[in-house]
Amino acid sequence: MKTEFITLRQTLFYLRTKSPIKSKIEVIKWFLFRIPVRIILDFKSMKRRLRNIERKEIVSRMHDGATIIHTIEQLSNLYEIYGIRKQNRFKFDNKPLYIIDIGAHIGIYTIKMALENPHSLIYSIEPERKNFYKLRKKLRLNNIKNVVPLRLALSNKEGYINLYIDEFGSGQHTLLKKN
Repeated sequence: MKTEFITLRQTLFYLRTKSPIKSKIEVIKWFLFRIPVRIILDFKSMKRRLRNIERKEIVSRMHDGATIIHTIEQLSNLYEIYGIRKQNRFKFDNKPLYIIDIGAHIGIYTIKMALENPHSLIYSIEPERKNFYKLRKKLRLNNIKNVVPLRLALSNKEGYINLYIDEFGSGQHTLLKKN
């Protein structure tokens, strides 16, 4: 029950952004389709049914001027950064020279930090190929020049390691093997 309320909050938040009407309609369709499916099916079955809808890309235009291309599935990331944490959480009093975003995913945090800290150099680290491509695309789209994107993983060991891809979420990949 709690998840459905969060989904409603995410949807209402998104409808208040400056995003295109076409993207808002896609989010409304996702929300309306998700409720009955969620009631009828268990989580894994629901995720499989919603996969095509949730992986559809939409354009979001935020009030700080950021333009972000993401999937409907990633709406929760956008909500977490722009909805819940909208009170300038990424502005620092002492103007840091360097900021590191480890596990940058598709770059939503990176873009927010870059816009709010234009004089800082930001290292944005993301190991997964598709997420890294989307991160770089967003940096170009927003004309952000103070970010250095790096496609690598961080670990306590030097060398090469497997990245385990999660089938249900592009932000859930891990270096640890799941059972």
